[in-house]
Amino acid sequence: MEEKATPILQYSFLCRELKRHPQAGAVISANDIVFDFGQVQGKRLGIILVNCWTGCAGTFFERSELTDEDGRVVASTSIHKFTLAEAMSRYLRADRLIFDVPRPGVYWLVVFLGDVAATRYPVRIRLPQEGEPPPPQ
Repeated sequence: MEEKATPILQYSFLCRELKRHPQAGAVISANDIVFDFGQVQGKRLGIILVNCWTGCAGTFFERSELTDEDGRVVASTSIHKFTLAEAMSRYLRADRLIFDVPRPGVYWLVVFLGDVAATRYPVRIRLPQEGEPPPPQ
C-alpha cells in the first residue's frame, strides 16, 4: 500500500503582531517567547499564530489549539483547507488566537494536519509580580 505524502510544517511560532512595511512586506514583532500580560486578568486577549507548510503537492487541512496544563483547549483556530501546487510551494497562514487571560503556567500550542498533531510546543504565560514594570507594548 502506497503511503500518502504529507507536507512539512516548515515553521510555527507565536507573536504579538504583524505589521506591513512598505519595502519589506510583513514584519514580525516577536520580542520574546514568554507572553507577559501585565495586570489584565479577566480580559480577553489575542496573540498571532503563524504556520508555514511546504514539501509536497496536494490539498490538506490544518488547525491549531492552545491547551492549558490540564489539556483543556483555551483557544483554537478554524479548520483551514489549503492546496500546495507542487513540492516547492508554500502555504503561509496567520491566525489570531483570542482567549481569556489564563492563570500563569506552561501552555501547549498543538498544530494539526488533518487529525494528526504535526507539532506541539510549550508556551510559557506569566503575570508580572507586584512592583514589576508592565511589559513593552
